[in-house]
Amino acid sequence: MLYGKIIDIDSQANKAQVEQDLNKRIFDFAFDLWEDEISELKKGVEVEFVVEMRAVTKIHLKPKPVDPDAIPVNKPARLCIEEFFARENEILGKYKDFVAGHLKLDFVRMRRFLLTAYNDLCAMDPNVENDVLKKLKQEIAYLSQAYENYHKKTQYALNYAFETIFLARQVEYNKTIVRIEEIQSSLANAQAQTNSLSSALAAGEKSLGKRDDKGSKEYTEVEKEVKQMRKRYVDLLNFIGNQKDALVSENARMKNFKEEHFEKFAQVYTPMTQDIKTHFLALLDTKAYDFDTTLWGRAKYSQSIKHFFRNSRIEGSFSSKTFLRYFLRGLDKTKLSARSKELFDLLHYLETTNRKSLMIVRETMVNTLKYKEVIEKIDSSLLITIDNDPINALKSLIQKSQDIIVIDEKIGNVSALSVIKTYKELPKANPKIIFCVVVRQLPPSEIVSKGKFMGVEFVNEHNMDMLYDCIRMAL
Repeated sequence: MLYGKIIDIDSQANKAQVEQDLNKRIFDFAFDLWEDEISELKKGVEVEFVVEMRAVTKIHLKPKPVDPDAIPVNKPARLCIEEFFARENEILGKYKDFVAGHLKLDFVRMRRFLLTAYNDLCAMDPNVENDVLKKLKQEIAYLSQAYENYHKKTQYALNYAFETIFLARQVEYNKTIVRIEEIQSSLANAQAQTNSLSSALAAGEKSLGKRDDKGSKEYTEVEKEVKQMRKRYVDLLNFIGNQKDALVSENARMKNFKEEHFEKFAQVYTPMTQDIKTHFLALLDTKAYDFDTTLWGRAKYSQSIKHFFRNSRIEGSFSSKTFLRYFLRGLDKTKLSARSKELFDLLHYLETTNRKSLMIVRETMVNTLKYKEVIEKIDSSLLITIDNDPINALKSLIQKSQDIIVIDEKIGNVSALSVIKTYKELPKANPKIIFCVVVRQLPPSEIVSKGKFMGVEFVNEHNMDMLYDCIRMAL
């Protein structure tokens, strides 16, 4: 085992340097060789390390001299904290590959309205609910409850967490607490005996001083009793003094133990709780997105819900955003309750997050702008781009994917179907794009059915209702 000091740390490269004490040789090592908490890897700290074939293979902090009076650690802080959050980490571990790259909706904001929309839509048409949707709802309820339980566990002050998570798991520390309680109990008992004996001793000595029969048998017996009381009294005083010293010593050991380990506990506990919270909310946000899209993905095919939207003159896509706008449209913004204000904030959030993109590719600018005006009435939050050249549009689509493409069946010598076929054959083609092909005359039903299977919808050029329905269902 070699000894030395850390002389340099490169956090970006995850590397550091150690200088050997004996001959000042310098060795590089990677952070993953460090055997202690990474927060303890600092310039100037003394370390022990092993070198094999001129390379560091093990390195850790140089142990401090052992204080024979110090309370030993039975379980390190990290292990205590991991045990305390075992349930949360187990749940998150099952979803560790689920969240990355997944679209999200703010679950905390959306929770109440999602359930309201779910209940309302299922009341309009019970067939909206299926096994997938029901399972998603149950999963969100389970994860939400788990997060609430986690929140309750972490709402207390750091000092309280230190006591209940770390100190409570330290066997020798808790033996010291019992020892202090025993000392305090014996002190109280000895003090009570001393007080009683003090009065008896004073009375005995006073009585003995008044006697004039020194040398008599009775005097000798009384004198013997007083001497025994005096010895017992002195022994008690010595015992009390020793116990007070022991109490001071044990309290000092406890104080030193807590001071030594509190900061180490905080360095693990604080980032771990924040990390768990971040991952929990990210998981709930992705599940909220899945639940929302699944719910409306089924609702938009329901004839009862379509009928309700039509009769209620609800314009826009089949979505929580449109449904919430319908709920709020009759409210007086000058007389809003706190709850209503939260819903308007939620509407603003929905209008500005996960905005979908749409590209219009039509032969003439007049027709392009006409369609753009119609589509914006469906959803004003759409990110709309326009183009008159299908080849340029295809190049643009390769660079940046879209959610919906509205394209003329033929522009010049280029057909929409050839553009679609070329795009779909690309290695990184987005399979979820909906292509709305504008035709002068609808093709035969078998072509329409085949197109739907390929994500292609056909709309009559002059039928704005058909265009409206196509875009609305695609959103």
